[in-house]
Amino acid sequence: MSTFRTFARLVALVLAAALIAAACSSEETDTATDASASASASDSASASEMAEDEMADEASDSASASEMADDDTTEEEMAEEEEVAESIFPLTIVDATGAEFTFDEPPVLGCAWYGCIESAAVLGVDLFASVVTPDENAQPFYGSGNTEVFISDSTNPEEWAAAGVDVIMASVAGAGTPVSDAMGQAAPVFYLYYDNFLGEPFEVGGQESYIRNLDVIAQLGNKPAAAEKAIGEYEAMVATLESLATPETEAQSLAVLFAMDGYAGLGPDSAFCQLLNDTGHGTCVGEGVGALLNAEAFFGFDPDLILHTTFAGENTVANREANDPIWNQLSAVQSGEVYETDSSRFYCCSTSAQIMMAQEYVGLVFPDAGIERPDLDNFDPSQSPLVTG
Repeated sequence: MSTFRTFARLVALVLAAALIAAACSSEETDTATDASASASASDSASASEMAEDEMADEASDSASASEMADDDTTEEEMAEEEEVAESIFPLTIVDATGAEFTFDEPPVLGCAWYGCIESAAVLGVDLFASVVTPDENAQPFYGSGNTEVFISDSTNPEEWAAAGVDVIMASVAGAGTPVSDAMGQAAPVFYLYYDNFLGEPFEVGGQESYIRNLDVIAQLGNKPAAAEKAIGEYEAMVATLESLATPETEAQSLAVLFAMDGYAGLGPDSAFCQLLNDTGHGTCVGEGVGALLNAEAFFGFDPDLILHTTFAGENTVANREANDPIWNQLSAVQSGEVYETDSSRFYCCSTSAQIMMAQEYVGLVFPDAGIERPDLDNFDPSQSPLVTG
């Protein structure tokens, strides 16, 4: 993609004109004539001095304007030099599988996973092609228009080949699958780190996976400084959550339930549950989505607080109340600590999603904090009140 820059130059031209009129004639006495002539000469000298002063001011103003123009040019040239100096290419980098990639110049990037779409958006990195939809890409959370080519079928190597990307970023959870193999026919696949929300033992998982991806994508996008900014925003959100914690929240158990039949949700090793635990907001029960529990097993955990999402099914709180005799015996139900939410990004896929879901949690559970639940259609993680304070 091309980036266009508009340079503005300040050129101040100061022109002045000094009109000197000194004509005095008189039919007075010689003394008066001499006095008048003397006065006229004096006035003429004063006018001349004033003109010289004005011309000196003009020269000074012109010099100042010239210096300002020179300063602007210098600043622009310095900015260009800094940008060139900032380039980290040629770059050798390792992906989440340990595969080594070398790029002589910034690669044309494709993205087959929402984790890299969200991370690229907060980093300000352009994606030439991605699986985001045009409507989604208009939103700040998904890039605000940073994608040129929209891939409708990520499993179709012909679509990727037509896009002409140098590399396709994807989740390491898909490494070795037929989908990834298909993409690999069009361009090399660079695997990014992934959360352990399914209970899979990735070497780098949980919150660390999302933070690591910020650094990796910033390097591939030739914006290394952007990662530091995005990580700083994430840390600001963490600090805000910590400030809201109490001894009661720290001691609580909680469940982030999905909308499938039975009881399945995030396990304690997932990124969002790690976030809550690290900031003093309790410990998630269960072992992840892979451990689908029946009602009796879930009742054994009996969490103090339940976040009931719409992810992965159609089950609702109302349905559980009407058809599950165990549900109404749960401590969270009896104490009114069940929060139903249409947000589904608790499970995945970036620091941006973590910030969004942390704001949803605070908006639901801490209404007195004055932090509204996020507007999912216009959410900008860098502008979240959890980040900005």
